Amino acid sequence: MITTSANHGMATAQPALVVAEEPEVHTLSGRLLFRKSVPELHRNQHNGLVWADKNHILIGGTGTSSVRAISVDITSGRILTGDNRYFGMLSPDRRLVAGVATIGRSVALRVSRLDGSHVQTLARRAPCPRSH
Repeated sequence: MITTSANHGMATAQPALVVAEEPEVHTLSGRLLFRKSVPELHRNQHNGLVWADKNHILIGGTGTSSVRAISVDITSGRILTGDNRYFGMLSPDRRLVAGVATIGRSVALRVSRLDGSHVQTLARRAPCPRSH
């Protein structure tokens, strides 16, 4: 079971968790607000759960390659493809994400908005030589 909580402008933080194949959202007192079976989610397959905003939870590490994320809208129940950037190194205000990218023959430390826009390269280095 993976749990997370958020306070995105709500009066109280709402804990979210995944039990078996079903994401759930509860009030702090424990009342169930949302539960939905997610066909793409299999027991012990996921590896992350975060709030994207006040209406969406993201579950990472789903699918056969374990790199796919799914988004669940807790107001409508819609299931969409999620964004793995939410599982990266986020800034304290959750507006930016840092990551490492291979560019040509070098490795770069980059920062961008969560939607992938406004990419800034902070540092660029040649990869470490492989030892044999």
